[in-house]
Amino acid sequence: MTSGEPSYALRPQVKVCGITNEDDARRSASLGASMLGIVFANTSPRYLSPRDAQTLVSRCPPSFCFVGVFVDEDASRVREIASLVGLQKLQFQGTESPDYCHSFSLPVIKAFRVDENFVRAARHKASDGSHKNSPSDFPQHYDRVSAHLFDSKSSKSQGGSGETFDWRLLNLLEGKENSGNNGTARAKPWILAGGINADNVEQAMTIVRPDALDLSSALAKDDNPREKDKLKMENFFRAIDKANPK
Repeated sequence: MTSGEPSYALRPQVKVCGITNEDDARRSASLGASMLGIVFANTSPRYLSPRDAQTLVSRCPPSFCFVGVFVDEDASRVREIASLVGLQKLQFQGTESPDYCHSFSLPVIKAFRVDENFVRAARHKASDGSHKNSPSDFPQHYDRVSAHLFDSKSSKSQGGSGETFDWRLLNLLEGKENSGNNGTARAKPWILAGGINADNVEQAMTIVRPDALDLSSALAKDDNPREKDKLKMENFFRAIDKANPK
């Protein structure tokens, strides 16, 4: 298990999110996950109370990198939970501002919801230096976070959507309109989320070349979203090991 810091490696790191129990945490780590996400947004079916999260983390090796996932939570409450649980990273999935995200001492992952309008606006803002729109929509304003996470835009949920989006849009966001990129122009490591599974991970790696992949619902049991399916997990990590980005 590494420190959980995404790098520009050919094989992306993996963050397994929605961890609610020790067995899933240990299995994720043993298969190769470098980050384990605990959801503290109480609207999520994978929500874990701070006390239960504290117990979970205390039962795992200190080398495990636990990431706390929050949605528009009060900053003081985030700090309280991070200290109680022993989190190593924070992930913000809501409309948190750059100032909010930059105020924490722990490394921060900021999530962005991608569609054509987002990419169009972000590119325009990057080129003309305008600050007319909400800064929470644009990655370049989050220059002191540790990584940018890209997920599909959904009206149903502020958390992870579990759905894919057109990954080619990220090439447009990066200013690389041909297929694929090598990550050299990125200000921050990229984490790709949303509907990634064993069947499409090679395509995701080829198109986006992400520094890390974030999975949650794709690994869940069909009859229980709070627990991971052993076979799905094994199949996914087998697939990522076989994938060779072109």
